[in-house]
Amino acid sequence: MKRLNKHVRNVGIMLTIVLIVNIFAWIGPWMGDTFGIINWCDWYEDNIMPIIVSVFSRITNILPFSLGEILFVLAIILGFIFAVMLLTWIISVIFQRIKKREPKGGRLAGFRKFYLTLGSYVISVVLIIMTFNCYIMYHTTKLDGNLSVPDREYTVEELRLLRAYMVNTCNQMAKDIPRDENGDAIYNGDYNEDARNALITLKDEYPRLDGYYPRVKKLSFSKVLCQANMCGFFTPYTMEANCNYLMYPLNFPATYAHELSHLHGYIYEDEANYIAFRACINSDNEFIRYAGYLSVLNYVNNAYIESIIELDNFKEIYSKEPRISDKVNYDNAFLSEEVHKMVEETAIVDSKTVEKINDTMVDASLKANGVYDGMASYDRVTELLLQYYDGTLY
Repeated sequence: MKRLNKHVRNVGIMLTIVLIVNIFAWIGPWMGDTFGIINWCDWYEDNIMPIIVSVFSRITNILPFSLGEILFVLAIILGFIFAVMLLTWIISVIFQRIKKREPKGGRLAGFRKFYLTLGSYVISVVLIIMTFNCYIMYHTTKLDGNLSVPDREYTVEELRLLRAYMVNTCNQMAKDIPRDENGDAIYNGDYNEDARNALITLKDEYPRLDGYYPRVKKLSFSKVLCQANMCGFFTPYTMEANCNYLMYPLNFPATYAHELSHLHGYIYEDEANYIAFRACINSDNEFIRYAGYLSVLNYVNNAYIESIIELDNFKEIYSKEPRISDKVNYDNAFLSEEVHKMVEETAIVDSKTVEKINDTMVDASLKANGVYDGMASYDRVTELLLQYYDGTLY
């Protein structure tokens, strides 16, 4: 009983820390606005997170594989074992009570206590790591796309001009960029080096982008990411940036920059999209610049369509706008036809089911951290782009 009480006390202390820190993180922005003091989450992000990233990422960067991916697989295995043990215990209790006998102890009870204790510790440690390596970041001050202009609502005409600029730029770059005999854009650089150098060019404007950058790791289970329409993700437990190695090559530059920006404090998806775009278009490499424009083209195009689709003459209006070329549409694919076919033919679970499950989980996670629009927050990169080009295009 004393040993059990010790475990309960330890888990209770860890969960109390998680609760208190999360409460203060949620009220951090309010305290800053109300009392005119700095949001402590901003201070934590600027001063503590660089140390955490440097330590965690330097250690995990030694490994040639993604430790976060391994831990995720182990979590599934442990969860399955625990579920089996719990189900076995429930069946045992029901069986014993039918016979009007109390369930006996023994090995089953020992295993149950072991996994219950282990599970409690694992969940507590995961919550602590997630709190200090991730959750606090969701309460930092939001990024502004252009500090030199006032915050305002942008018109449909301004959105139209932004879309036209993006489409025309992509169409022109698609013509000029070097290609191989198959028509694919040619890249001869190092994604890790180019992404890091591109992000560092923004460090004067966004100081958090200074510091250590690990290499982005390609995930072994990239087929599952293909089914979920995911380009990559960052792992707070190990401070690793990960990517889907099966996606079409022009997705890599922005994905690398996006996931690495998460490690440097830009946890919101729209902000990571924006930082990735800005970094890529600042690159000296033509492939990287083109990939940067492609990374936001769909967001801007979809936002413009959504703004005029209710109009009676929608088709007429849209037909007069610059058309996205066939080359750009080809380059803007998530997967090549060959990879898509391979993924679908070897899929164990239907891709639509995988995508729906993933979207539901990501949406719930974002909303739980105060991102009110969940998955739709990715689209808000258009707002940041409208701010960025304010004074240039309109």
